[in-house]
Amino acid sequence: MVLTLKRIKSLICFIVIFFFGTISLSWGLEESYWKLLKIIEKNTDEVINKKKAFIKVSVPGKSSNYHVMGWVDIYFNECPYNMIASGELRLIKEGKDTGELISVKNLPLEPIEFDNKNFTINDKFLGKKNIYKDELKPFIWLDIDGDELDELIYSSVCGNRFSTHSTIFEYDEYGGSPKLFNPTEIRDLDLSKTPQRELTSHGSAGACHNVLQTFLSINSKYVLTKFLYQEDCFNQEFELVGDKWCLKKSYNVDTTSGKYVEKNIKFFSEDKCYLKEEFLLKYKVDSKHFQ
Repeated sequence: MVLTLKRIKSLICFIVIFFFGTISLSWGLEESYWKLLKIIEKNTDEVINKKKAFIKVSVPGKSSNYHVMGWVDIYFNECPYNMIASGELRLIKEGKDTGELISVKNLPLEPIEFDNKNFTINDKFLGKKNIYKDELKPFIWLDIDGDELDELIYSSVCGNRFSTHSTIFEYDEYGGSPKLFNPTEIRDLDLSKTPQRELTSHGSAGACHNVLQTFLSINSKYVLTKFLYQEDCFNQEFELVGDKWCLKKSYNVDTTSGKYVEKNIKFFSEDKCYLKEEFLLKYKVDSKHFQ
């Protein structure tokens, strides 16, 4: 009798492990795709390589069926992708509108056949599922910060110096409005590494004109905690201290020898601290990260 009970328990454990393991595997292997549902062939402006279209894009990664859909402008032969889209897409769960609207720019579309002269698309592609062939998925659910809650990550191409930019949204399905909040944009985000409690994003406006942002996951929310601002090879490093941004270090960068050399280094205590509004006014900072 005892042996039989042990066998039953072992069988139940095996079924549970197999069932959930299979589900996790299927989520990981879920296809990423987009569909062209409608297209307006006539242009109303002077941009020749642009068409207005209604599209649907899958959002893999959860057990429930999610996708986004809406009207966008499709651009052909841009930067250097064959097809990209910009517009606003609604987040849909199991066929129902969640009420969330996501603005997209340079959203990569797996290319389909089109006429290179007048940029028309054959009707045979309407409603067809176009599977993304490379590793880049324009939308995906992923617990990137390790808090056991999935974030919605949207990726665009042809960003700063033709890099890929990923925007991470926190998602509270049962909260108020908005359900998607705290957008955090990261350049060249590596999605193969999880969890990542700390993220860095580098932006460049040319030689010796750079910014470096460091985000830290605090209470299940990415917060900008460090900011490096470089202008004409003069670097200033700031840190968030309480509710103020404090200058911690400044220095000149010399690369004439082929090496990165810091010169005229100065360290600061609390005499160079600014409230957010004053800091944003004083320095050329993207205010969307300073909440």
